[in-house]
Amino acid sequence: MSIKEADVTDPLDRLRRADPVRFVGRGAGVGDPPPSAVRDRIMTEAPPARRRPAARRVVSVAVAAAAAAVAALALLSPAGHGDLAQRAYAKTAPRGAVVFTEETTETVGTNGFRQRNHTKMWQHGDRMHNELDIVVNGKRSTYEQDVRGGVMRTLRDGMTLDVTRIDGRGWHRDPGHKSFALRTVVDDFRARIESLTDAGETTFAGRRARAYREPDATWRSGSVTYHQNGTMWYVDVETALPLGSVMVTAEKVDPDTHRPIPGGRAGQMRVTRTINHFERLSATPANLALLDAPAIDAADR
Repeated sequence: MSIKEADVTDPLDRLRRADPVRFVGRGAGVGDPPPSAVRDRIMTEAPPARRRPAARRVVSVAVAAAAAAVAALALLSPAGHGDLAQRAYAKTAPRGAVVFTEETTETVGTNGFRQRNHTKMWQHGDRMHNELDIVVNGKRSTYEQDVRGGVMRTLRDGMTLDVTRIDGRGWHRDPGHKSFALRTVVDDFRARIESLTDAGETTFAGRRARAYREPDATWRSGSVTYHQNGTMWYVDVETALPLGSVMVTAEKVDPDTHRPIPGGRAGQMRVTRTINHFERLSATPANLALLDAPAIDAADR
């Protein structure tokens, strides 16, 4: 997020513009096919067995079974760090479920700016319903949003209703990419899995975790040069589920010396996104009803 964008006064607009991944991995989209490494791992089948005499076939089957068991243990074991990010990718695939995600985002600016967002979101296909509680420097606002048929409705503090087409300007980074309104920290993790490099074991939110880092990025916008340190992503070693991410917003840098240029009201900000709960719910009528927004419906009459 640039310094200019951080000066937006409305909390929800700031939330939209403070997209921690908008500048990194621009080619990745949540709706894209699975990364090749993950796809190959999931789709690869055991090669056909060679025809051998009966006695030798028994031995071959036994050896193959033992090898498969070892491979399965390696895949399921928390110690299998090389596969941990891929396991997290597989475990968070929607698979037709109603996906529930609860997350907390803490933003702390170098000038004392503080913002805390708590979000509960239900997703199923192109439908979404969420509830947001946003506190900016002590001032609290609440939002409820839903997406249906390409239209997003936002109810602010239970009183003001905004209606926006999510395929309009500003809602997609590029044509065909998943709207900001439909993205969670889990979605962003899945979109960037191919760009991540293993950064070793650590802790995050009190859990043993494996850290993964995105590449740094430098780009120009008009006459201004920005630098973005790679976002750090964390995966639970025991459950193989994403835990969250930490990033520091982009800063202006001198194009010649590559040193930061101070300025702007917001300063540089550290954004910590924590996944409090992730669950795939069966697409039963009761769970699909979680996508409904009666309060928004009432305000829209």
